[in-house]
Amino acid sequence: MTLNIKKRVSVVLIAIVAAICTVLCFTGRDRSGLEAFRSENGWGYSVKIGEKVVIYQPYIPALEGNKPFRSRSEALKAGRIVITKIQEGTDYALTIDELTKAGIGI
Repeated sequence: MTLNIKKRVSVVLIAIVAAICTVLCFTGRDRSGLEAFRSENGWGYSVKIGEKVVIYQPYIPALEGNKPFRSRSEALKAGRIVITKIQEGTDYALTIDELTKAGIGI
């Protein structure tokens, strides 16, 4: 029984450390860690931790094909949603519904 409890405590501690690391990596980085860039006939975004690009998104995710964002602000809006989802510890893949609700043209 005590081995089971130790395993549970270890798993909980690992989860807490991972959550803290995620929050520390992205706290205050909405602007400095998120960049918009020109992508073909539109815009894309990237998310950095320090100098390392961890997400490079030249096209609108969840859409078939390679369609860039219509504007810089739409690309940044999508990137902010992704960062928020990472901070919350949820799956950071964007859905068509989330893009539409955010006012991002698809």
